Amino acid sequence: MKLTIDSPRHLVIQNERIIKDLTRREFQILWQLCIDPGRVFTREQLFRIIWGEEPKIMDRTVDVHIVQIRKKIDKALIKSIKGVGYKVNLDKEQVSLIENI
Repeated sequence: MKLTIDSPRHLVIQNERIIKDLTRREFQILWQLCIDPGRVFTREQLFRIIWGEEPKIMDRTVDVHIVQIRKKIDKALIKSIKGVGYKVNLDKEQVSLIENI
């Protein structure tokens, strides 16, 4: 599997298939997970990074966004680590990130 995330064009390409309908938050979560493939991010870490604040109460915001991302891409791409958080189920060689210049 190959995953390319093009930040300037807000575009995700999975195995030559273009994924166009990710929301801004979904895109940001997927980008964050792909920065370090295989690393497990807790819900709290993702919330803090994406929303820019410490979660006051732990709701299901991150989980809901993960569910929506999984509906749009290969479900096996994002792995849940029970009681911990989420990680991208790819090797670094399988992920290409194109950043803003």
